[in-house]
Amino acid sequence: MDNTIFECHFLDLNSIFLFIRKPHLFTRAFNARLRGWQRINTKLKHNNRNHRGSMGLETPRVDSPA
Repeated sequence: MDNTIFECHFLDLNSIFLFIRKPHLFTRAFNARLRGWQRINTKLKHNNRNHRGSMGLETPRVDSPA
């Protein structure tokens, strides 16, 4: 029997996509997807610095009036 992998992905709009992959293509596709996620994640981190207004979690230091 062929070692075909069936994947089921549930997306935002309740759509179901069924992917049929061969095992040797599966690792390459998974690594490419991981690299794309890391690229998006680092881009979001770089855009979310504190100099972009008060959207960051950290607040600037304020000297005490004492």
